[in-house]
Amino acid sequence: MKTIAVFNHKGGVGKTTLTANIGYNMAADGNRVLLADCDPQGNLSSFFGRYDMRKKSIIDGLSGKKSEYRTAYKGLDIIPGNLDCEKIHPEAEAVAQMLSQYQEDYDICLIDCAPAYSDLTASALYAADSVLIPIRLDSFSIDGIDTAMMKIQSGKEVHIIVNAFNNSRAARLFLTKLLSYGYPLCESCVRFSTVVDAANYLHKPMARKARFHAITGDLRDLTKEVEGYAFK
Repeated sequence: MKTIAVFNHKGGVGKTTLTANIGYNMAADGNRVLLADCDPQGNLSSFFGRYDMRKKSIIDGLSGKKSEYRTAYKGLDIIPGNLDCEKIHPEAEAVAQMLSQYQEDYDICLIDCAPAYSDLTASALYAADSVLIPIRLDSFSIDGIDTAMMKIQSGKEVHIIVNAFNNSRAARLFLTKLLSYGYPLCESCVRFSTVVDAANYLHKPMARKARFHAITGDLRDLTKEVEGYAFK
């Protein structure tokens, strides 16, 4: 099982939306996909209808119990997170140890990390084979790339995703600036659309909300690119 963490020290860049849609698309491609919600906000768990403080979560998984649940979609399971995750301080190897029990059950695991850096986030990054860093093309997001990169252990494969691209003059200038810095950018970017907000409100992947929408195509292209990185 390959493990990919989705992380940025800055909030509001679309980590959970990308994790949900890439995970769904990978499962639709026939992969056995496990999602791990390491964000105490539990938005990924809510998206797939699995946020429940009374049931097993990442916390139980870290203690050695199998804590995965099925989602409504074939081949896509999730280990939920919730607010209690704010209280835990796992060792660096803890998430890797938790995921080791799933090595033969899944092809890939996507970890949704919290924006706030914590022991749980550090453990998730330690467990990852590679890291995806979503950004929006504004000065705050670009300035935060180096901060995010510093939190990732050396030797990890890192890919930066331009999300919610609006093709404005400012966005194009920021993209040119980003390219000049030589960061490892994904070839695929995801354009801005309010349809994404509508899909999130309905807790549906874009491929189920708007199958033929341009953003759905962007997410399919991005998924194929990430699959190429993961399974090369």
